[in-house]
Amino acid sequence: MLDFLGGIFAGFLEFLELIGDIFFTSTQKTDLNKNIEELNKQEWFNQLYKDYRYEHVINHTWKINRYLNKKENVQLLINSQEERDNFIKWVKDEHERITWGKKKVKG
Repeated sequence: MLDFLGGIFAGFLEFLELIGDIFFTSTQKTDLNKNIEELNKQEWFNQLYKDYRYEHVINHTWKINRYLNKKENVQLLINSQEERDNFIKWVKDEHERITWGKKKVKG
């Protein structure tokens, strides 16, 4: 029963992410694509993005899209090891949440 409810919850979260994608304008997508191209020049991001699981999370999670859409965040990722580490953890946590329906635990 718990697995069933977890599956429903995970499906609902994916639905909400889809709604977020619908409201994302084409201009924002263009900026997002440019920012992802710039980040792909960085070895750490390129390795993360090559993994289809994380590429999917990066491309389809509206909060991550919103974050990467801002040029200042891209510059932070390029220049700050701490920001990179936090971003990588965020992407991996989102993958776990989407895949297994786990709630994000702050800590």
